[in-house]
Amino acid sequence: MPETWRQATLTVPEEDSQFVQQILLDLGALGLEIKDDESLDVPERDYRPKHEAQITGTFDQTPDLESRILDKLSGYEIHFGDLVDGDWANEFLKSWRAFSLGDSIWVVPSWDHDFKAAPNSLVLKIDPGMAFGTGHHETTTLCARTVLAEVKAGKKHVLDVGTGTGILAMIAAKAGSVDVVGTDNDPLACQVARENLAKNNLDFEITEKTPDAFGSRFDLVIANILANPLIELAPQMIQALAHKGVLLLSGILATQAQKVQIAYEALGLKHRETTQLGDWVLISMIRE
Repeated sequence: MPETWRQATLTVPEEDSQFVQQILLDLGALGLEIKDDESLDVPERDYRPKHEAQITGTFDQTPDLESRILDKLSGYEIHFGDLVDGDWANEFLKSWRAFSLGDSIWVVPSWDHDFKAAPNSLVLKIDPGMAFGTGHHETTTLCARTVLAEVKAGKKHVLDVGTGTGILAMIAAKAGSVDVVGTDNDPLACQVARENLAKNNLDFEITEKTPDAFGSRFDLVIANILANPLIELAPQMIQALAHKGVLLLSGILATQAQKVQIAYEALGLKHRETTQLGDWVLISMIRE
């Protein structure tokens, strides 16, 4: 008998897309379908940008699903429907392939036993269908490459704030950091991250503690969240940084970069560099 899945579909402004995707993943979406200007603007097709995104999340059937989604995304119009397809989950999994974040960093589903990485590659085993995504977003690519470069340059004590799947913390650990901590205020995120650590034969602290709970311990602090939470967390993030420590901030649209940078400069940090990929940026700051 075909299995039935529940779907929630929203059309949101382009600048809200990442936020809405994150919420749907937090609520347990098994997969997301995104139709936006980037995905619809294909060669040899006359397409006029709409500056909006249609997002469809597919979920297991649970009694309180709709009320939880409506509560978290109350400012948007949401359409619910059923997907009846006994093969949907298997087809979704079959379509999932290893992908590169650049600089020889690979994300590989645990069932892909045929994948062969080049020597000296950094391989992370992370499966789709879990909360908090798997790293396809531009901000994760920006952070992954920069974290790897910073650890290779000597950063040994790393804090990943809003760790989600733990992907950035795991990159730091696999690249050679000796003291790694991942924090997240969501217990489900911490559970997912710990499961991923086990899949990757890693063992470090995953906790719900706030960034200021550790003292000025870390020479590298990463936060790939969203612009407004980054501004709110600025005092806590700075307390976690050691002298000469580097802070990497992402989850920021290019149009939001200046206000985030100003918030941290007002608390004494110095801007080092801003890197952009697509519409998104990573801001690098240093505590002097």
